[in-house]
Amino acid sequence: MSQRTISVTIPDAPAGAEVFAPTGIETPHNTVERFTLTGGRVVELAAARGLNLTSALISAEGGPLTITYTLGAPHGAAYPAEAFRPHATPWTSAADALATHAKSVVASAQTEREAVQRLVDEAFARFVYAHPDHRFKEGHTSVPLIACGGVEGSCVDINTYLIAMLRAAGLSAGYFVGPFFPAEKNGYAADMHCWVVTIADGVVEEWDIAHHLKLGAEVVRPALDPKPGRRVALGHSMGHTYSLTSGDITAKLVNDPMWLDAGALKPISGLIIRDDERADSAERSAA
Repeated sequence: MSQRTISVTIPDAPAGAEVFAPTGIETPHNTVERFTLTGGRVVELAAARGLNLTSALISAEGGPLTITYTLGAPHGAAYPAEAFRPHATPWTSAADALATHAKSVVASAQTEREAVQRLVDEAFARFVYAHPDHRFKEGHTSVPLIACGGVEGSCVDINTYLIAMLRAAGLSAGYFVGPFFPAEKNGYAADMHCWVVTIADGVVEEWDIAHHLKLGAEVVRPALDPKPGRRVALGHSMGHTYSLTSGDITAKLVNDPMWLDAGALKPISGLIIRDDERADSAERSAA
């Protein structure tokens, strides 16, 4: 039986262009066992400080550049511990008003799990799922309080808000990211997706508020894939610093391939993200 793979392709990568890409992680759901390339070569591997994450600096050969992640069964039952260790970053630190609000929301909770659910409900009530041009956090050096509901936000916006509240309230939470392959897309992902994992009263729970909002749910309960499909975590946490031979790179996160240009990371448009077995099967059926 062949191993499952997912692939991310840059359709036209200029020769000599530098790409920086995550090599993958292990979660209770899957392990990235191998990271392989066609159309490029690995120049250097770099670790993200304090996060137990690795990304690869890749030199493109010209033409399509494909990164393939070979997946295997998880070797353990735990999410990476580093994802749950708070570290102060502009993307995870609550502004004073938000921190005060989060603590007030959970003040009368009888258990940690009840406190988590209250903050999940709070984030759920504040957002309408969308991909707005203006993000609620723009112009802020920490995560601001949203005073009333109806703010447009993507999974990134929603989970940024949720993580900041959870950590301000002293609760253990991690932010995970990777491609999500909707069932109706036959093995293709439009982009990357993120979700939150909490550990409360010794219980690990997974939360996807964005998908609950997309489906019109009235309440949010801990569950992955309320929207049918498959997901693969390739990274975690926000606030990455990598040390390369040429110098340090700091980024919000590296969750998919990015151009490295003059020491700065820039998004790559037009990525093709495939769940290879399913996409191949669908294409054979359509032929």
